Amino acid sequence: MFKKIKLQIENPFTSLIIFFLTGLLIYGISLNGEFIWDDLGAVVNNEHVTSFKFIKQWFTEGFMSGAGVTSSNLYRPLATGAYAAIFGIFGLKAIGYHLISLFIHVLNTFLAFNIFKRLRFHALGSFFAAMIFLVHPVQTEAVAHIAGLPDILGATAILLGVFVFLSNLKTIPSTILLALIFIAGLLTKESSITLALLIPLLAFFNWKNYSAEEKARAKTLIGGTLGIAILYTLSRFTILNFHKNLDLHLVENEYTKSLPLRIITFISVIWEYFRLTFFPVSLHFERAFMIYPNLASPWGVFGLITLLTCGGFSYKSFRGNKYFLLGTLWFFIALLPVTGLIPVNATYAERWLYIPIIGVLLLIPAIYEICRTVKSKKIFTGILILILILFGARSIYRNMQWADSLKFYENELKYNESSARLFNQTAQSYFEIGDHDMAIQYFEKGVAADVNRMYPEINYNLANTYFITGNVPAAINQYMHTLSKSPNLIRAHVAMQGVSKEIGNTNMEQSFSAFVERIENGEQINFKKEILPLVETAGASTQRTN
Repeated sequence: MFKKIKLQIENPFTSLIIFFLTGLLIYGISLNGEFIWDDLGAVVNNEHVTSFKFIKQWFTEGFMSGAGVTSSNLYRPLATGAYAAIFGIFGLKAIGYHLISLFIHVLNTFLAFNIFKRLRFHALGSFFAAMIFLVHPVQTEAVAHIAGLPDILGATAILLGVFVFLSNLKTIPSTILLALIFIAGLLTKESSITLALLIPLLAFFNWKNYSAEEKARAKTLIGGTLGIAILYTLSRFTILNFHKNLDLHLVENEYTKSLPLRIITFISVIWEYFRLTFFPVSLHFERAFMIYPNLASPWGVFGLITLLTCGGFSYKSFRGNKYFLLGTLWFFIALLPVTGLIPVNATYAERWLYIPIIGVLLLIPAIYEICRTVKSKKIFTGILILILILFGARSIYRNMQWADSLKFYENELKYNESSARLFNQTAQSYFEIGDHDMAIQYFEKGVAADVNRMYPEINYNLANTYFITGNVPAAINQYMHTLSKSPNLIRAHVAMQGVSKEIGNTNMEQSFSAFVERIENGEQINFKKEILPLVETAGASTQRTN
């Protein structure tokens, strides 16, 4: 029986069809989902995805700058290009973006399956490992979220690069191809830089099987990818650094200032990665930013024990078949960009496990190698089928939430009641269905939660809602709060131009029209000197902002 199944799944066409049909079963419900959360900045409000004429801006400005997000220090020009290509076909029909994400996820699964086989793992074990990669609930955050496209496209570059490296070390074209794949990955998602470390890891794993020529070629490829990684890093610190640092935090805090604190925090959240990998029950997108001051906590102790245990088994594996060592190092290398070496805007996230989880899944075909008898193989296969059923059911339920924005946000609010962004997104969902009272309630909560004044769009959205419901003084007040946070937000100036016309204030209308023209010409507007006195002089009902 096992031989017949093995022959079937080793057929590339058969395995690809199985992966696609399974992916459609798991993610089919999310195809009905609309744009949600960061999808607005990535696509809906992003002028740069509407035409290829903005290709210069893709490469010279930050990610989402086309949506007016000037605070982002992300650099993903090819991700923007991918959105532009999809926009050219589907416009703002969300189903098109979801379909592309599903196809890419299936492709990544197919690549993972072939990588497992290239590592000379058991075919059936490799197939089950790939299937779990496909249906694992933790993957839904990257796949069902349209703004997760850079995550899965960057993963494609990593997996394709690994596959090319494992497939052919004897030709110059393969060397050039690998370099191009790596560069494309870096221009799609920053975490693709881990390919430069995964290649040496895989070379070490296979070293004894290489010929002298292959060893020489492997050294060339390792040196080349490391060189590209160094050049990319230097560029990101200089010409491609839009905020003079790589910190994704807009506000400096104790976490951003202390590397030891960030490392301690990472060790402490290893528990969360363990839970998400093996018990993916409490899934949600917006997570509270938790800082762990020391390791004297249950989570810190768990993290230390996990690291020591992995280290012990890896050492033992090093002296044997190296399977556990390979899986452990893959997991932590793939997580390296979010360990806190460079401050990032969260302590952990589900989507960050998209590639690292392969390190854990490598153990599945490795265990198949250990199962020598038919009985043991049947038992292990039964366990894997049960896991697939449980994980698949959990993923379907999670995709149902991604497909319905209100269900999605209701789930989020169970875990986080202090996120300004979450309140803003929840309010927008109520606004879209015409429940303006609930929208105002959640927008106001978002404004109150924005203690660091980082999200002017919340005030802007609240102002729009007030204006629609006829509360013009409150609308003006919130537009002013918006401009106090972001004086050059052109949408707010256009809105104030419209409000001025509504209340019959020609002077103020003309002034905001002039502000719009100046911003379009690249000038900076001073809120306290130019905007605030104008509105106060006009007698508008505003409050002086902090």
